[in-house]
Amino acid sequence: MKKKTIAIIGTAGLPAKYAGFETFAAHLVGNLGNEYDFSVYCSGKQYAKKDRVKTYEGAKLLYLPFQADGLQGLVYDVISIIHALFYADVLLILGVSSSFLIPFVRLFSNKKVITSVDGYEWKRNKYGKAALLYRMAAGWVALKCAHVNITNKESMQDYTALRYATNSLQPKASVAENTKYNFMDRPYAFKLCNIVRENNIDMILQSFALAPQQQLVIAGNWNKTEYGKGLRKEYARCANIHMLDPIYDQAELDMLRSNSFAYIHGNHPGGIDAALLEAMFMGLPVLSLATNYNKITTENKALYFNSAIELADILNNTRIRDFQNIGLAMQETAQRRYTWQLVATKYQFLFKRILQGSKTVKAQAKLADQLSGLRVNIGY
Repeated sequence: MKKKTIAIIGTAGLPAKYAGFETFAAHLVGNLGNEYDFSVYCSGKQYAKKDRVKTYEGAKLLYLPFQADGLQGLVYDVISIIHALFYADVLLILGVSSSFLIPFVRLFSNKKVITSVDGYEWKRNKYGKAALLYRMAAGWVALKCAHVNITNKESMQDYTALRYATNSLQPKASVAENTKYNFMDRPYAFKLCNIVRENNIDMILQSFALAPQQQLVIAGNWNKTEYGKGLRKEYARCANIHMLDPIYDQAELDMLRSNSFAYIHGNHPGGIDAALLEAMFMGLPVLSLATNYNKITTENKALYFNSAIELADILNNTRIRDFQNIGLAMQETAQRRYTWQLVATKYQFLFKRILQGSKTVKAQAKLADQLSGLRVNIGY
C-alpha cells in the first residue's frame, strides 16, 4: 500500500541548524520515515545552493527562495501550504503565522491540518505591536480551525513545548580543539541561542561582567541584528566572556557543551528549545531564567534567576557538589520525560488517527489520553 505523505511546513529546513523546529523535524523524519513519505520545505536563503541536498533521512527537501522568518517567512509558509495541497495527505504546520489559510484549506480540500504553536508568540520582543496582535489572532485561528492543534497540558494550557532529545554522548576536546578554543583549560559556563532580546543575552553578559572570575562561552548569530552587534562590541573588553559565531557542526557543539560546568538558559517566551533539552540530556546543571515555563520544563530542579545580580550570585556561591546534583537531576528529568522515542510514538499514533478521520467523542478522548504529555485540541 502506498505510504501517506506528510508535508512539514514552517521550519528553516534540513539538515537542522540547532533551532527547535528544525531539530524536531529532523528527528520526526528519522524515526517515522519508514512509515510515511515526508516532504520538508526549506529556506533557500538559509541553505546556499552548494550545501543543498535533495533528501534527508528519506524525506524530500523542497527549497523556496525566502527567509523562514519575518515578512518573508509569512510568504514562505503561505506558498509552502499552497504547494503541499497538490500532493500531501497531512500538513504539519509548525508556527501560526500563516494560519489564516487553514479555514480555506479545510473548506476547499480534504487535507488534514495539524498545527503546533511556537510558544508565547505575542510576548516576543522582536515583534512590533501590529505584528503581536496579528500573531495573537493567528494563534486563535490555529486553535479553532486546524483539525488538531498540539499543545502542552503541563504548561500554560494552550501553548506547546514538543519534547525531544538528541544524542547525549559527551565527547572530550582534542588537542586541536583545545588549541582552537583557548578557554578550555579553565571551567566555563555555556550558552547556545539566537542573539535576540527575548533571550536576555544582555542580562547574562552583564552577570558575567559582574563575576569576572567565571568564564562564559556563548555561541550565536551576533551579526544578524544591531542588538547582537552592539552587545558583542560592548562586552569584547571582558576577557572572561567568549562570544563565538554560530556553530553548525553537531559534534563540535556537543564537545563545547559537554566540557562546560553549567548551561545558562535565559529564554523568556518561546516554544521548543532544543539547546536546553540537549544540555539536560548531557547532565549539565541548568541556570535558568525564573519563568513558569522554564520551571515546568526543568521540574523546578534547576537554579533560577531574575536578574544579572542574581545570576552572578549563583555563579559565585554555588558549591561544586550542588552543581553536580542539579546536573544529575536534569539528566534524570530529560531521560524520563523528553525522549525522541516517546515523541515519535505519539506522532505515529496521531497521524494514524487523523488520517482515519475519526470524529467521535470517544475517539477524541482516547486520542488525548494516549498522547499524554501533549495537549491535543480536536477541531473536527
